[in-house]
Formats: sequence, structure tokens, C-alpha cells
Amino acid sequence: MNLEKINYYGDSREVYDSCLPHIEDHNLKSCTFLIKLFVLALGIFTLLSLAGLHRSYFPMYFTGCLANLLLVVLIKKTRMSVRVTSYSTMALLLTFAIADSSIDPHHVATTYLVFAVLVAVLLMDTMLAISAFYLLMLLVFSLCSYVFKGQVMWQLDSFNGLIYTIASLALHYVIQKERLASYLLLNKYNESQRELWVQANFDRMSGVMNRSTFMTLLQKAVDQPECGDLFVGLVDIDHFKQINDSYGHRMGDLAIQELSRSLEKGLRVCYQDKAGFADSFDPSSDNVLARLGGDEFVFAMHCASEEACRKQLRALQQEFAKKVISLDGRRLSQLHFSCGVIHYNNNLKNVDQLYQKADQLMYMVKKQGGNEVLVAQS
Repeated sequence: MNLEKINYYGDSREVYDSCLPHIEDHNLKSCTFLIKLFVLALGIFTLLSLAGLHRSYFPMYFTGCLANLLLVVLIKKTRMSVRVTSYSTMALLLTFAIADSSIDPHHVATTYLVFAVLVAVLLMDTMLAISAFYLLMLLVFSLCSYVFKGQVMWQLDSFNGLIYTIASLALHYVIQKERLASYLLLNKYNESQRELWVQANFDRMSGVMNRSTFMTLLQKAVDQPECGDLFVGLVDIDHFKQINDSYGHRMGDLAIQELSRSLEKGLRVCYQDKAGFADSFDPSSDNVLARLGGDEFVFAMHCASEEACRKQLRALQQEFAKKVISLDGRRLSQLHFSCGVIHYNNNLKNVDQLYQKADQLMYMVKKQGGNEVLVAQS
């Protein structure tokens, strides 16, 4: 018998951990639903007991209602962990059920048995943890039954409690195993969607963004009320056609990839989580880099001043010139690039115009022989 698979509903610990975000989200929603429902029900029972229906039950109803209201406050104010929230909710429900089952010494417990099944179906944790919790609650239930209801009713309650505990745990295992399988399927779907998004929005060869996605993010940066530290620039490898003609297109591709890595590092662009980059993008501080096609790149970066921007890009040119690319015994070195940069002054809301101005600057550098950085204001 593989106890680990029983503990994780037929799967491995790694699989279970991969589904934890879904499990926690499910548990939080279930707990919120149960607490609200329980507060409402106990509030009604409290009012009915005050009106004369089962008046002796008033302390139990009122205390249970207050306990659940306190749990709601704790969840909102202290941001309790989902696991603590889950077990607090289960404990309150089953403690109330034990109290309700123990209050009448002449009847076999029913509330506890119903709540045991309800909790097993709705909430999810490792099987060993749930089993230990259930056995503890069964012990408390049996003890209360023995103290408040006598030996005869204790035997009946304990027998029914044991049967329902076993049945609840078996039901819990079956349901949560299916739920875990659905979460795995959802994970695969989300991962495939992330991969498709990356393929659609990032250039495969260089590993940086494509133009359309870059323009969308650049528009977010431009739309800010104040954007005085934004610089938009175009980069182009000097004499790239000669590289292709002399060394072949494979060497040209390696030069493009080397420039991409240099720019990504030098401009402090972080594409570690490509699928989530657009969602987490902060237009006031994040830098962006994209490949336009061929050996041309475009970037948007935040910098303190024009001089600081020029200095950073000149240092990047010097680092790029030190790179040596080898292929089939041939070596390519002393690579250079031209760069035209526009310092955005909150005067252009059309990002295409901003791009065109940077493009004009870059080709001015090209006409002057290349290997230079030209910075101008928009």
C-alpha cells in the first residue's frame, strides 16, 4: 500500500503541491460560504429562541453566531492563512454540532453526523491531516456524549459517529481525488494558454517581445500623467548585410541573439516570467525590449536624465563590441550598433509618432557612420 498516494488522493506530493493555489481558492470560497450560511442560520435560531422557541438553546445559538462573526473579522483583519481558516471553520461547525448533539440526552446525535459529511465534501487538505482532525473530533464527540447523555446513548452515538467518520473520510477521498484531477486538467489548460500567449507575443529567435505587444505596453507608459523619465530608442546592428554576406545567415542570427541578450541585460529588462509580464507590467518603472524584425530592436526605458541614458547606452555599445561569436571555426568580433533615442516629454500621445521620431534619429546615426548614440527630445 502506497501511503503517500493515499495521502495525496492517488497522486504524488508534487502533483498535490502544483494544485495548491486551486485548493486554497476552493477552501476559501467554501469557508466563506459556510460561515455566512452558519451566521445567518444561527442568527435566525437565536431570534426564534428569544421569541420562545427552545429558549434553553439560546446560549448555544448566540455563542455559535458570535464565534462565526469573530472568525469573519479575523479573516478580514488579520489575513489568516487559508489552512488556519479551513480548520477554524471546520472546528466551529463540528463543535456546534457536538454541543447540539449533546444537549438532549434522550435522542441519538444527528447534527454532528450531518456536519461531518458536509465538511468532508466541501473542504480539502491532505488525507492524513483530515483523518487526524476527524478522529480528534470523534473523540471529543464521544466524550461529550458519555458525560452529558450517559452510557447507553454514548454507545449509540459512538457507534454512529465511527460509522459516519469512516463514511465521511471515504467520501472525502473519492470527491477530492476527482477534484484534484480537475485541478490538474485546469493546470494543463492554463499552462498551454500561457505557452500560446508567449508564442504569440514574444519573438522566438531573440526571446524578446514582438512589436505589437511592445506598442501596447508603451502606450500604457505614455498614458501616465507624468512620464518625464521615459526614453524610447531603436537599435540596429551596423553593416549587418555584410555579416550575412560574408559569414552566412546563421552567423547573422547569432549576432542578433547576442545583441538581444546584451540589450536585455544592459537595459535591465526582466523577461523571466514571460507569460505574466504584461499583467505585472508597471509602466512607471519597468523597461521593455522588442525585436522589430531583422537586426532592429526597439526599447522603452526609464532613466534619470539624457546624459545618464546616453552613458548607459555607450557602455552597452562598448560591451557589445567585446563579444566574440564563433561558428564552424569562424569568429565574428568587433560588432557595433547604432542607436537613436527620444526623451519623451509628455507631448505626444500617439506612440507611432514617438516610434517614428526614434527611427529617424537612428537612421541619422547610420548616415554618420554608425556606432553612436543620438538622444533628442520629443
